[in-house]
Amino acid sequence: MSRLIEIKYSTLIILFILLNFVIPAQESPTDSVTKHANYTEEVDEYNNDDDEPVIDTTAEYIKAYRNGMALVDSGKFNDAWPIFKKIIKEHPDFYQAYVRIAYIYYKLDRFDDAEKNILRAEKIRPLSFEALRVQGMIYHDVLDFPRAKKAIDSAVAISKRKKIDDPELYYYQAMLMFKGKSYKPAILTLITALDWKPDYLNALKLRGEIRYTMKDYTRAIPELDEAINAMPEKEIDYYYYKLRAISKFNIRDYQGSIKDWSVVIDNDEKDEEAFTFRANAKINIGDNSGAIDDLDKAIKLNPKNPVNYCHRGIAKNQNKSYVEALKDMDQAIKLKFNYAEAYFRRACIKLNSKDKHGACDDLSKAESLGDPDAHKYFDRFCRVN
Repeated sequence: MSRLIEIKYSTLIILFILLNFVIPAQESPTDSVTKHANYTEEVDEYNNDDDEPVIDTTAEYIKAYRNGMALVDSGKFNDAWPIFKKIIKEHPDFYQAYVRIAYIYYKLDRFDDAEKNILRAEKIRPLSFEALRVQGMIYHDVLDFPRAKKAIDSAVAISKRKKIDDPELYYYQAMLMFKGKSYKPAILTLITALDWKPDYLNALKLRGEIRYTMKDYTRAIPELDEAINAMPEKEIDYYYYKLRAISKFNIRDYQGSIKDWSVVIDNDEKDEEAFTFRANAKINIGDNSGAIDDLDKAIKLNPKNPVNYCHRGIAKNQNKSYVEALKDMDQAIKLKFNYAEAYFRRACIKLNSKDKHGACDDLSKAESLGDPDAHKYFDRFCRVN
């Protein structure tokens, strides 16, 4: 009965979703995003950005603008903001200052103020590259994905024509592609961004996440390695350890998966799913006692999650503790009455404890609920010739 050891992550994750314990995604895909058919196509209506007004680069306000830009680049937004406000007061048609103020508000999560200023910039200079770029970022972060996509794609078209290397812009385009489930174009876009800026952490993280979402685990693991290794020590994002742990599990690197889940648990001893998933990996290497210990902790953190009882029952069954294993399966079914896998697992335990009649009843129930293996087990153990 090899399935007693082989626990599939897809089933486990679905159950966690149903119980609101799914690994948190960066953002959920949205149906409102239109898939991009051709990301290399330029948008003609935005191709009038060539006729930028001539600016006297020696003017004092331009020097001040550059100083403000340097402050923005170093994250000193409060110091930069009054410089741009002064420029606008003296030169109200200098739309670039409105763009920079919008960007500052965007970075400070003041999205309404950011949008107001970007619209002022657009009124002065419609369809400029900088305004479209920042506008797309703003709309992305307020979850207005259709407008974000239109602005970002248009800015990208201009950047290609003008040969502007802008890794952040391409990162945002890749995120929108990801949300639209255009995974391969998103990867290609990130490759371009990383060609320009190889240590761009956001792009490294997104690339690994997309590979994981594509179930391309063999590629996801080294790419997640690169993202994790690039994280500053004080800014570790354990979400990516979780993605790598699941990826390792799916290529049967159970020890590697356990190691990553242990890092997550060391950071947060109240992470229920980490204990559950680490136990899952331990069962697959025969460390049933270790799995039971992890599941005890998971159940203590959340006594109403049937997944934990089901998997603890599996581990106890492997340890030949059939009575205790049955109790756990009973509890799993009590918490989730249509839990097909729990009926199947309980049937296996009953077969091991010589309760063939009870096992056949459970296999019949599991089959009716859609368990993929119940039918062949019923044919093998219960069918009357």
